[in-house]
Amino acid sequence: MIKGENPTFSYYIEQRLRHLTVPAIVRSLDDRLDDLSPEGLFVILVRYAKPTQIRWLKEVRARLAGVALLIDDDLRSVVVGPDGSLRYKANLLRLGVLPLVQLNALLSHVWTSTGALAEVLGGQRAEVQVLHPLPPALRPKDLIPSGRFPTLRIVYHATGIHRQEHAFLQPIIRRVLNADPALHFEVLADGSIANGWHNAGLPIGRYTVRKTMRWLEYATWGHNSGADIALNPLLNTKTNKVRADTKRVDVARLGAAGLYSRCDVFNRCAVPYESHLPNDPDAWVSEILRLAANEVELRRAKQASFKSLEKMIQLADVNFPF
Repeated sequence: MIKGENPTFSYYIEQRLRHLTVPAIVRSLDDRLDDLSPEGLFVILVRYAKPTQIRWLKEVRARLAGVALLIDDDLRSVVVGPDGSLRYKANLLRLGVLPLVQLNALLSHVWTSTGALAEVLGGQRAEVQVLHPLPPALRPKDLIPSGRFPTLRIVYHATGIHRQEHAFLQPIIRRVLNADPALHFEVLADGSIANGWHNAGLPIGRYTVRKTMRWLEYATWGHNSGADIALNPLLNTKTNKVRADTKRVDVARLGAAGLYSRCDVFNRCAVPYESHLPNDPDAWVSEILRLAANEVELRRAKQASFKSLEKMIQLADVNFPF
C-alpha cells in the first residue's frame, strides 16, 4: 500500500484495511519499497507514484499478485482546467498524470471513486472498477447542534481547485451577512482566492479567512471547531461531474447542516431534511437565511448530515475488488 496523508486514503482505504484477513503494510509516498518481499504482494497505489516506486514495480512485477491504482479525480481535467494553482497542477502532472504512461503496463486493476469517473477512464489496459467511499462512522453525539445562538457559524471549506465555487459564493455571503447580523462566515483560502474574499465587500468583523491546512490537521481541527451551516456548491464543470460526495463526511465531522448543489454527485446519499439547491444565488441566500432563523429546522438538518453519512457507509462494500 502506497499512500500519503490525504483524504483519499482516509475515505477509501483506511476502513477497508480493518476488514482484511491478511496483513497489510502501509507506506507513504516518500518511503522506500525495495526492503519489501514482493512474493504474492498486492500493491495499491493511492492517486500517485514516484519514479523510484515505479522502477521497483517494474523490477518485481512478475512476482506480485497484482497492482491497483485508486483514482478519485479526473486528474487530466484538473491539470488543463481553470482552477488550481500552477504549483498544484505541476504536482498533479508529475505524480498523477505522467506516471500513468509507465503504470498502465503494470496495473492489474484501476479503482475509481465514481461510475462517472470510471467511464472517463475507460479503455485502460486494466479493468476499471468503482470503489465507493467508506468513511469512519461518527456517533450521533458527535453531531449535537453547536448551540451557538445567537451567533451562527457558516463555513465554506474547499481547496483552490474550487476557484469558481468561491466566486459563486462571494455575492451570496455578502447578501446573507447584510441580511442577518447574527451570522458569521468562515472560509479556507490562500493567495488570490483569499484576496478575493477580502475584496468581496463583506461586513468588517463578520467573516474569517483561514489558511488551508494539511489533511490530518484539517480533520482534527474540523472535528474540534464545529460549524452550523456548511456550504457545498458544485458548479457544472467536467471535473465536478465525476467527483465523489466525500464532502458529506467533512460536513458531518463539523456537526453542521449541509447545503448542496442539486446534482448527481450529491443525490447518491441524499436523505430527508437536507437542502439540495439549484445553482441560483437567490435560492442559496433564501435557504441559508431560512435555516439560520429556525433552530428546530437547523437541528433537524444537522441530524440529516449524520443520516447521510450512515447511508454512505451502508452503500459501500467493505472489501477491496481484488
